Amino acid sequence: MASESKKKCRQYNIEYLKYGFIQSPTNLTLPMCLICRKVFSNEAMKPSRLQEHLIKVHANKKNMDLFYFQALEKKFLKEPTLVNMFSTTSKQDDDGLRASYNISLLIAKSGKSHTIGEELILPAINKVINTMLHKPAFDIIKKIPLSNNTVQRRIDEMAQSVEELLCEFLKATKFSIQLDESTLPGNEALLLAYVRFVIEEKICQELLFAKNLMTDTKGESIYHTFFLRGASVGFFFWKWAVKVKCLGNTVVDPLIYILNVCFVKGIFPEKFKLAIVKPLYKTGDKKNVTNYKPISMLCNFSKIFEKIVKVRFITFLEANKLLSKNQFGFRPGRSTTGALYEMS
Repeated sequence: MASESKKKCRQYNIEYLKYGFIQSPTNLTLPMCLICRKVFSNEAMKPSRLQEHLIKVHANKKNMDLFYFQALEKKFLKEPTLVNMFSTTSKQDDDGLRASYNISLLIAKSGKSHTIGEELILPAINKVINTMLHKPAFDIIKKIPLSNNTVQRRIDEMAQSVEELLCEFLKATKFSIQLDESTLPGNEALLLAYVRFVIEEKICQELLFAKNLMTDTKGESIYHTFFLRGASVGFFFWKWAVKVKCLGNTVVDPLIYILNVCFVKGIFPEKFKLAIVKPLYKTGDKKNVTNYKPISMLCNFSKIFEKIVKVRFITFLEANKLLSKNQFGFRPGRSTTGALYEMS
C-alpha cells in the first residue's frame, strides 16, 4: 500500500519582490501581494504564478522596477497594525510603571515626604519636557503614577522584595547580627538590626529591619522588643525561619552534651560569660560619655543554659516545699494579687 507523498512546502525568495510579493505577516509560508494585499496559498509561491497575478490584475504596474516595490514594502512595514498599537501602548505603560518605581526609590532614599512626587517631581518633569523637547508632557506624565498612596505602596513592595531575597539568602549562609539603637527627631526610639555576611570573599552589611521601641531605650525594653512575638524581632526570625532551631540536630546533640557536663561538674563555660558591650546613645551631647548606656550582647546558648538552670532550680524548690506559702512573687500560678487576698 503506497503512502501519500507529502506536499512540498515552498519557501519565499527575495526575488519575488520584483513581482510585488512579500511574505505574509501572519504566515511566513504564504505570499502576499503588496498592491492588493491579497494572500495566496503556498502552492502559488512560484515565479510564474506570481508574475501572472501581476500582469492580469495589476497590468498598470507590470513595468515597475524593483525600487518601486521596495518602496511599497517599506511603506507597508511602517503602517500601524492592531498588534503594534497594543504592543507600543503596553511598552509605554511598562516604562511609566518602571519610572514610578525608580522615582519612588529616590524619594525613599531622600527621606522626603511622599507627596513630593505630585507636588514637585511631576511638575518638574512637565517643565523639562516642554522646555527641552518642545512637546506636551501630559501623555507622558499621566503614565507615571506618583500619588502619596502610590509612592508608599511602591516603597513597601520594593522593601518586601528586598526582605524576601535577603532572608532567603540568610537561610543558606553564615551571618552575624548587630543591634543598634537610634532616636528619631520626634524622640521615637528605634531598634536597628544589621547583618554581616560574605559574598565572593567580600564582607557585606545590610540593614535587616528597624523596629519601634514602644516605651524607652532601656536594656529591658530592647530585650522585650527582640524576643517577644508579634511586631518584634523574634517574630521576624520566626517568620523567616532564620534562627538557631533551623540547625536541628547539628547543634542540639553537641549542646545537650555540653550542658549536661556543665551540670555534672558544676562549671559555667568561660565562653558563655563573654559579651559584646556596645555603647548606645540616649539623648544630649554625643561627645558626653554620660549620654551613652552599655548594652551587653550575650551568647544565645548561655541564655538557654540560664533557662534550664531556672527550670531545674524552681522544680527542686517546689517539689521539696522549700518556698514559703506566703511567697507569691516570681512563682507560676501565683501573683501579688494573691498576697493582697491573704492579707485582707
